[in-house]
Amino acid sequence: MNVQIQSVKFDADKKLIEFVENKMSKLERFADRATGAEVILKLDKDFEKGNKVATITLHMPGEDMVAEHRARAFEEAIDEAIDALKRQIEKIQGEGEIAARRHALRREESSTRIPPVRISRIRTGGFRSDTFII
Repeated sequence: MNVQIQSVKFDADKKLIEFVENKMSKLERFADRATGAEVILKLDKDFEKGNKVATITLHMPGEDMVAEHRARAFEEAIDEAIDALKRQIEKIQGEGEIAARRHALRREESSTRIPPVRISRIRTGGFRSDTFII
């Protein structure tokens, strides 16, 4: 998986870049369909909530997943953003498993279903009786 790392309003040191690459390689185990990722690290002015912001965009066929977290340290913000992405991936995979189970149940029901029966009404000669043929 191709990972692009950008730092906004500061220069990221080698240790931080290696940390990001290590964490993203671990995330690749969960996201086997991922084609690439973008990690944006930026400094913000809000010191109370934490001025380090990590935004991770995971590119997958048909959709992109985005997670953003704010903390007092970049490492913590990255960890939390990756955890959020893992939860999103698990949710999507869980929905896929549920859909597969539903499909299997429908297939099973259709194979055990009794075929429809044609009922026709017949009149006999001089009698006024109704006979049903199944």
